[in-house]
Amino acid sequence: MEKNDKNNNVTYLEESRYIIENRERLIKKRRRKKMFVKFLFLTSLLAIISLTLLFKLPYFSIKDIVVINNSNVTKSEIIKLSGIKQGNNIFNINVRSIKDDILRNPYVLKVKIKRRLPNKILIDVNERSATFYTQKDSNYYIIDKESVVLEKRNNISTMKLIKLVGYEKNDLVIGQVLPYKDRRKIDVIKNITDLVINDTSKIAMSIVDVTNIYDIKVYYGNICVKMGDYNNLEDKLNRAISIIKKQNLQNRKGYVDVSFKGNPVFHIEK
Repeated sequence: MEKNDKNNNVTYLEESRYIIENRERLIKKRRRKKMFVKFLFLTSLLAIISLTLLFKLPYFSIKDIVVINNSNVTKSEIIKLSGIKQGNNIFNINVRSIKDDILRNPYVLKVKIKRRLPNKILIDVNERSATFYTQKDSNYYIIDKESVVLEKRNNISTMKLIKLVGYEKNDLVIGQVLPYKDRRKIDVIKNITDLVINDTSKIAMSIVDVTNIYDIKVYYGNICVKMGDYNNLEDKLNRAISIIKKQNLQNRKGYVDVSFKGNPVFHIEK
């Protein structure tokens, strides 16, 4: 009988201990939950207060708008396109939207918008370079090496540009690629531009004619260089320039034919 009473007492003590421990765990869990809720509330409140201050404090009002690496597009035009105004809150500007607005200018190839806290905006512009022109009626259309039409002018006397011949349609749209039927002409013009940029001969190219992709012609003054097709353009151009320089043909009229393998052929009019 005594043995059973002892067993009962042990069981009762274990059950009581379990109940007490379980209750303590529940109390701790509730406390942690209450503390987490308080922490979350305070964090949210601080975040709201901080955001309100960031968007309202004059300390973060834009004072300086700096434009760098622009040459063709003026600072005032870029700022106007951006829509940014002094006094705007530096955190309340939509960078993606501003980029899209600035890229509406065909001369702008890429643009980066950077915030310089507390109150400066930096607009870093990467521009297209005016390389070619084509004439339609009394107007000149300025074109870059990607065949993108950059602008229309009535005078280009102050610009050093190469005349481009060979687009097939009459529709020229500012900001769009020239209307070629054969899209390979875009790559040809880009490759020729790169060769001109890297050329150290100081002989100025005056015309690029891609009317026939298999009979490409470039001109140095009155000297026509017959390039043939679009293969091995660099080698052909280098051979032509070498002949022009060695034979002193810069101010003459005629042609140099490098369209075939072997020694170039040239003819000068008397």
